[in-house]
Amino acid sequence: MKTQKLIFGIITALVFAGIFSLTSCNKDEDNPANNDNETSATFVTLSQDENSFEEDIDGLTDDVNSFMMQEQLKSTEGGPCHATLDSIRTINDTIIYYISYNGLNCNGKVHRTGNLEIRIKEGTFWVQPGASIHVKVINYTITRPKTGKTTVLNGEKTLTNISGGHVGLLGITYDTIIHEMTGTFQKTFDDNTTRTWNIARRKTFTGTASDIKISNEGLASIGEYTSLVCWGENRQGDDFYTQIIQPVVLKQSCDFDPVSGQKKHFIP
Repeated sequence: MKTQKLIFGIITALVFAGIFSLTSCNKDEDNPANNDNETSATFVTLSQDENSFEEDIDGLTDDVNSFMMQEQLKSTEGGPCHATLDSIRTINDTIIYYISYNGLNCNGKVHRTGNLEIRIKEGTFWVQPGASIHVKVINYTITRPKTGKTTVLNGEKTLTNISGGHVGLLGITYDTIIHEMTGTFQKTFDDNTTRTWNIARRKTFTGTASDIKISNEGLASIGEYTSLVCWGENRQGDDFYTQIIQPVVLKQSCDFDPVSGQKKHFIP
């Protein structure tokens, strides 16, 4: 079995904490302990692919949160950039929001096209404890101008607001907000290979609306693997499993890059 642990660079910062105050938003990953260059490259590619996958999923999730709050506040201000609420339909007891993308996101890091369908039970509000949203992702195409590489996501995920509340009220009405997400996607890479990827994650928000701290944990268990955040097939078609063995912490002050935590990748 091939394994690789990734430890973010905050460990180095903590070593020096007793000498001087250090604030760093950089993350450094350990080099693979395995001397097999091909194996090392496989883990590096998997880590990079997983990071971009989680970033893309997070972007979608942020947009869903934004649209849900806009609808409840009956506001059209402050929505996601180049994302349009095309229509709203009610079918039986379910409200469906149809979203389309065409353009750069708000920080200009990715260009997006494609569609979302957001479903929530009529009479349910996203700020309620236990509220659940089902999201269908259709030909969501992400191009990173910096690299020119494009990936495509198709699939479905479920978001649950475990604690209730909204991140915009952190530090005012809520000290902690907990969201959980599970989903399965078909991910098409820049080399045109398509693989199945799964995600199961708990995200805990603390701090204030202008200084958010996020702690990510894996939720799934499959056989001998626990605390899984992602699993599926890598580019080569091999099964992989990624554990979070120490919560991965991100900070708004660091552009939501990871600043601490540990992940371990397995390719049986």
